[in-house]
Amino acid sequence: MAIPDDLTRFPLSVSDRNFLTFDRIPGELNRSIVPLVEMWRLGDGSAVVMPVGTAFVIGLLSSTEAVLATASHNIPDRVRNNESNLVVLFPKRNGQADINDLQGFTIAGISSAETSSDVALMTTELDDSVVMPSLMPLGLEKPQIGENCLALGYSRMVMGEPTELQADALFHVSSSRGKIEVLYPSYRDSVKITFPCFQTDAFYEQGMSGGPVLGTSGQVIGIVSTCMESGKEGMPHTSHVALTAGMLELPLPAEGESGRKIADLANAGLVSVEGVPTVTTRSEGHVTVSWPETGETPT
Repeated sequence: MAIPDDLTRFPLSVSDRNFLTFDRIPGELNRSIVPLVEMWRLGDGSAVVMPVGTAFVIGLLSSTEAVLATASHNIPDRVRNNESNLVVLFPKRNGQADINDLQGFTIAGISSAETSSDVALMTTELDDSVVMPSLMPLGLEKPQIGENCLALGYSRMVMGEPTELQADALFHVSSSRGKIEVLYPSYRDSVKITFPCFQTDAFYEQGMSGGPVLGTSGQVIGIVSTCMESGKEGMPHTSHVALTAGMLELPLPAEGESGRKIADLANAGLVSVEGVPTVTTRSEGHVTVSWPETGETPT
């Protein structure tokens, strides 16, 4: 399926019901917030490429090895079983500025929290064909009820049939604003929302899963996880955002980095993390996030 040239542009859209801007959002979003696709080959050697969701860059282990975050549910079973690969798409250094001229890089390592939080860390090795991405700063502040939050992600993801290693694609970035309604430091229920999160009235398109959710500080306070669209006009939507703190427990999936976590990268200046450190405790299969009172140092 070929996509017309006039549809391959890379716009940033804000719907009429979701409007919010932050000065600290990186200007070139597609250098930091990238499409995540799955790729595998059929028996005849032909490639199949399927859009999965959104990922974003939070750190650099070296001048070329990037650390990305996404939602754990974005990791397909085929990838977990080594039957397919995840690929992230970055804009080419000398590509055309006004179209999706993207280069794919295979994810080398994955660390995911399958039950305790809907977050995952990934690493990939980039090269000089793309501009090195900016890092999305992580915020550990406690989400405040009634405050705005802004999600960014790929609301439209369409892939044409690949020829060799090239394919036509349409990736449309959107932002979606909502108000923080309920905070669940441990979980909402024992079946569907089983991880630390907050509830918002924002509407998230399916492809936005795994995208960053920013607080009023402009820092990432969560990851797009679920959305239940309202069935009645004028009624608010119900979406859930996995807390940033969930990724702090994950070990880095990079070779030679066994045992290191995001806090170690932050101490080394490889990840931007701001705010008072959160405390996580485990009980009966669940993780609970707590925030120390002002001036209190966690132990």
